[in-house]
Amino acid sequence: RRLLGIAKHSLVAMLFSETGMWPVKYRRLMLALRYWQYALSLPNDHFLAYAVKDATELGMIAKPSWISDLVNALHLLPH
Repeated sequence: RRLLGIAKHSLVAMLFSETGMWPVKYRRLMLALRYWQYALSLPNDHFLAYAVKDATELGMIAKPSWISDLVNALHLLPH
C-alpha cells in the first residue's frame, strides 16, 4: 500500500486486483499444487514418485505428511 501511495484502510482485494498479484497464501498454495502435478507426472521409479507414494499412504492413515498439509490448506480456503 505504501509503495502504491494508497491509504492504509483501502480494501486488500482491490489492491490485489489492481496489481494483478495474489495474496501470498494463495501463491504458495498454487506453487505446491504445481509441484504436486509435476511429481505425479514422473515415472514410477523416480525418487520423488516414491516420496509421493509414501506421503499419500501416510495421509490416508491420518499421519502427518506434506500431502495432508496440502489437503488441510485446501480445506481452509474460503468457499
